[in-house]
Formats: sequence, C-alpha cells, structure tokens
Amino acid sequence: MPASGRLLRSQQVQVVPRRAFTGQRSNAPAQPQAPEALPDLQAELLRTQAELNEREMTFNAQRLQLEAALTRRGKDMDAALETAHAAAATVHAQAAAALEAAQAAAAAALTAAGVQAADLLELTAADAYTDGQALAQRLVLAAEDQAAAIRQSAQAAGFITGREEGRTVGEASTQLVLLQAQRLIVEAEGWRASLLAASEGKLVDLLGIVAEQLFGKGFTLADEALQQMVRTAVQQAQHLSNLRVALHPADYERLLPLWPTPSVALIADAEVQAGGCVVHGDEGDVDFQVRRRLDRVQSALRETLDATEHDTD
Repeated sequence: MPASGRLLRSQQVQVVPRRAFTGQRSNAPAQPQAPEALPDLQAELLRTQAELNEREMTFNAQRLQLEAALTRRGKDMDAALETAHAAAATVHAQAAAALEAAQAAAAAALTAAGVQAADLLELTAADAYTDGQALAQRLVLAAEDQAAAIRQSAQAAGFITGREEGRTVGEASTQLVLLQAQRLIVEAEGWRASLLAASEGKLVDLLGIVAEQLFGKGFTLADEALQQMVRTAVQQAQHLSNLRVALHPADYERLLPLWPTPSVALIADAEVQAGGCVVHGDEGDVDFQVRRRLDRVQSALRETLDATEHDTD
C-alpha cells in the first residue's frame, strides 16, 4: 500500500447492484414501476362502472313500466274501439229507421198535398162557375128592369101605343139580355175547364218537384228488391249485347255476392243513384235510375192530360 494510504485506480473495486436470480438470463428491459396515481384511477373507474350499472337498472325499470303502460293503453283503445263500433251500429240502425219513417211521412204528405190540391182546384172551379151564374142572374134582373123602364118611357112619350106593343119591346130586350147571360155561362164553363187543365199541369210539376226532393239522391233498397230491380232492367235491355250493369258502389258491394248471372257484369259507378242502375250495352244503354223513372211518369201524366183535353175539345 502506498505511503499515502490511497488505492490506485486500478486497484478500486466497482460495486454492482444485486439482481434476483430467476434461473435464466433475460435480455428484456426492466419494467417501469406503476405510478402512484393508478389506485385513484382504478377507484374512479369502479365508481363510474357502479353509476352505469345503476343507470342501466333504472332504464330497465322505466322500460318495463312504459311497456306495461303501452299494453294497458292498447287494451283500453281496443275496448274503446269496440264500444265505438257498437255505438256506430246503433246509430246506423237508428238512422235507417229514421230515414224509412221520413220517407213514409214524406209519401203521406205528398199524397195529402195532392188531395188538398185537387180539392182546392175543384173549389176554385166551383167558385168561378157560381160567380158566373150569379153574374148572369144579375144581368137578367137588370135586363128586366131596363125593359120595364123602356115600356114605361115609351108609353109616356107616345112612341108605342097599346100594351101589347110595349110588352113586345120589353120581351125582345129581355131575350137579348138572356142571350148575353147564356154566353157568359158558356164562357164561365170554358174558364172552369181551362183552370182545371192549367192546375192539373201545375200539379204534375209540383209532384215532380216533391218527388225530386224526396228521391233525387236515390234511396236504399233491400237486397231482394235491389236484385229484382236489376233483373227487370236487364230484361228490358235484352236486345242489347254484352251487357254491363252500373250500380252505386254501396249497391254494388251488396249485390255482387248475390248476383246469379255471371254473363252480365256488375260495375261500381259513383255517378249512379242509389236504388237504381244503368245497363250499358254495345248497342245502347237503358237508364233505370230513379230520376229517369220520375221523368217517364211525369211525361205519361202530361200525355194523359193532353189526350183528355183533345177528347174534351
């Protein structure tokens, strides 16, 4: 050892930290140690996971409550729908009954109106005839008074001598006035006939207006009556070929399952009145709607009145 007591550089020993022996030599680098904040992060993660679990449980509970509420609401809506259907069926039945009653009342009112109109026409014509007779009687009385005055004036003035001559003049004047009265009676009879003819024509028009108001939009027929009406229309259109029957959509839906003639096609047409039909063919059409049948009835009544007037003339 040197005298100075210090070791030379070559004599110094380097101290190396001791590593644990694993039985094999490892070339991998040493793992870094965990930071001190890792436990706090793990705790925060656990708290977050717990909150998520709690929210999921709350959401599931709310979802179950909502599904139960929707189920109850669906049942309530089904019950309300059934109640509404029942109420609608009741209202429909009541409306059908009210419509039938209204049609019956309208028909009765139409009949009563026709009777009253006829009575009124008879009374008016009778009054005109009575007034004509009263006028004729007044003219006769006035003529007799005038004849008496003429006789008295003639005898007083000396224009006529003798009672026979005065009577002759008075009778001639009376005959003249009687002829005028007779002519007035004939004219009154003519007025009565004209009044009746004109009133009958107006009555036909009135019946047409009332019928149009009652049945202008058609009416509902029973299934059997509807089928019979269509059969009648088809029979009248037998001379046409390739027949097709147009019906109101409501009548079409009811008649289609009952129609026994597949050779005659049924079609729905909203322009056709309910309770009627139009038969189309390659050679023409047959209109069997209510408005057309009313027109034919009015035409027949007018032709009858015209024929009656010609026979009277």
